[in-house]
Amino acid sequence: MYLWGSAGIRHDLSFDKPLILHVHNDLFGGNVTVGTQVASGTKTTLGILQPGESLSIPVQSMSGVFATCALELTVSCLIRESK
Repeated sequence: MYLWGSAGIRHDLSFDKPLILHVHNDLFGGNVTVGTQVASGTKTTLGILQPGESLSIPVQSMSGVFATCALELTVSCLIRESK
């Protein structure tokens, strides 16, 4: 599942100031793998968020941020402009 962007985006997106995507894995969920994707389709896995953990990702020069998990769980996201 994409937390931001899509596999269908054909160009890497860039901003004057990178957007910051804050990702939070629910305290009562399972592990979730988080990564980024560029328009060419290349995916880069950033790592695993365990239950209750959070990660902030600068959204710059990419087409998506994805998450995968073995179980159904809740991941919250907030995106904001960097300062």
